[in-house]
Formats: sequence, C-alpha cells, structure tokens
Amino acid sequence: MELQELQETLARYGIPYEEWGGQNGKTIEDLHAEVVSGEAVLSPVAGKLVRSIICARIDVFYRAGGMCRHLVESHQIVRGEKRTRRRGASLYEKMQGTETPYVCAHRALSEELRIDEPLFGMRALTPIQETNESVSFRGLRTVYTFYPFTITLPERHYKPEGYVDVSEVPREVTYFVWQDL
Repeated sequence: MELQELQETLARYGIPYEEWGGQNGKTIEDLHAEVVSGEAVLSPVAGKLVRSIICARIDVFYRAGGMCRHLVESHQIVRGEKRTRRRGASLYEKMQGTETPYVCAHRALSEELRIDEPLFGMRALTPIQETNESVSFRGLRTVYTFYPFTITLPERHYKPEGYVDVSEVPREVTYFVWQDL
C-alpha cells in the first residue's frame, strides 16, 4: 500500500490522520511503515476501519533471595515529548511478517533489553484479544492479539538500574525500571 492510498483509506473512514504526530501520537508515516512491514493490517469491520496487530507481551522478573522484582516501562520520549503509558506487562513487541510468537518475544528481549542470547524458561500463556482506540493513532480502533510470556532473568542479565532502549527510529527512547513485588 502506498502512502497516498493509506491517506485516502483513512479519509474515507473519517480517521483524523492530519492531526497525528503531536501530543505524543505517531504519524501517518509510522502507520504506513507498520502496514508495509506486516506489523499491522487494516481492514473494514462493520463499516469502520480497524487496525489489527499481533504482539508478544513479556513479563520480565528477577528473583534473588527473598526479593522479587518486575520490570515495567517508566516512560518514553517520542519526538522530544514525554509519554507515559500504563501497561500491564514489561515489554510489548509487534510480530513481523511470518514471525512466531516465541521468535517475536526473543527479538523484544534482544532489541529492548539487549539480551542477545536465547533464554530458557520463558513460559507462554493463553493468547488474549483486546479492542481499543489506539493511543498512537487517535481515532483508529485497534484489535490487539497478545501472546503473553513470562521470564525470570538470570543474574548475568539483571541490571538493577533498569534498561534504556533507543529504538531504530531515532525519535523514540524507552525507559524500563524495576518494581518490587
């Protein structure tokens, strides 16, 4: 799908894409990149345009002695603006193309936490589906299919100060911190 075709499709369904990009939202170019990469699919459902994405959702824990900690996203800096999202899990990663949920979960650990080795003991749970208006693309309903995983990090990958992910798109930096349980 070309960018102009995407603009026409969004306009046909009354999606205010011209307003995107400010107030912590993403741009139409960001949505276009998702569609072209296969991370998102746009389709009409009951007369409305719906964005469908499949994600690995990973809860990351660290345990030592009697301590148990859960990794959470503190905030993001998107195009210089701070964005705080209330997310239940540690990491979310959109699946690309024909990627499996396990491969996607391992890629999330590699890209966001810089853990580049396969970790054993990652448990998969039953997939969950949710429908919400997208925070990133205001006015666009999104169906999220989450494949939840849990992992307890070994000592060698534990950083008590947390983690910082500078995405491939230089406009986004994500900060992760530990919460005691």
